[in-house]
Amino acid sequence: ERLFAQRCGTDVVASADAPGSFPMVLDAGDRLYLHRQFEHERALARRLVVAAAKTDDADGRDDADAVTTALLRKLFAGSEAPAAPDRHGAVDRQMLAVALALERRLVVVSGGPGMGKTTTVVNLLACLLLRQPGCRIALAAPTGKAAARMSGAIAERAAGLGALLPPGLMERLPSRATTIHRLIGWSGHAGAGLRHDARNPLPIDVLVVDEASMLDLALARRLFDAVPAHARVIVLGDKDQLDAVESGAVFAELCADPTLSRDCTARLARRLGVPPTAIVVPPPLRRTGLVDSVVWFDRNYRFAADSGIGRFATLVNGGQADEACRWLDAGA
Repeated sequence: ERLFAQRCGTDVVASADAPGSFPMVLDAGDRLYLHRQFEHERALARRLVVAAAKTDDADGRDDADAVTTALLRKLFAGSEAPAAPDRHGAVDRQMLAVALALERRLVVVSGGPGMGKTTTVVNLLACLLLRQPGCRIALAAPTGKAAARMSGAIAERAAGLGALLPPGLMERLPSRATTIHRLIGWSGHAGAGLRHDARNPLPIDVLVVDEASMLDLALARRLFDAVPAHARVIVLGDKDQLDAVESGAVFAELCADPTLSRDCTARLARRLGVPPTAIVVPPPLRRTGLVDSVVWFDRNYRFAADSGIGRFATLVNGGQADEACRWLDAGA
């Protein structure tokens, strides 16, 4: 990249410190960007870091915490996810994700099919609505098909919670998702205007984005530009899926660091009624600016880890191609 930049000369390539209006930008890590993509990435990064730094102003109120924590335990006690620590003494990651989202303004959840992302979202929304009955919630996904799946899954999961929720709460749970393009009013064409952006943000308090591994850089930037500063954003996807068709592996970058700080771990432990040692997180793929914002799900409720599909998925996700081929050839 640097040799390319040297040959092109200063009329084409600028440095990241002073990008100006040059068509290309070369950063300190020798990454060569088209100028537009560089601006998308930089703007999105700034917005995410600001969102990740915000906490819920209501956190710490004894009355709010006691009621929502009681509902949280009731919801997970009535689901397939265990409300108590597992056999290794660690709290279930679904409960951890909900507890984290109750105090943070940005939470990124990565999990494969059957790992309980829908259960987590419905339980979280129930807790948020109990705390703030009038909060405005939007459900969105990158494509119409993904939005339809999200709508169906949430409606199905919510239907089984009627007996667990306080009277009237069931009716306030949202069940219809839309595409991100429709949500922000963007046709997707170059030069097309937006109905919602930083100057005219979405009229929402909570945004849930599903299938976020499909998010490309431009769409992610426009979406977060349109989210008001006070809103809570929950981003769901699978870090082991293929990247988006367009440029940018946005979701994989967002969820690279599931680290929880000591203070955050202590607060989550108090909310869940467990010792801090019960909150166990995996090591990060790399350090990012989104500490205390990411949860990786690691337990599949659809099939066992030692089943045929479970073992094959583990091999594929681990990049063990030869072993995966031998497993297939064995007919198991």
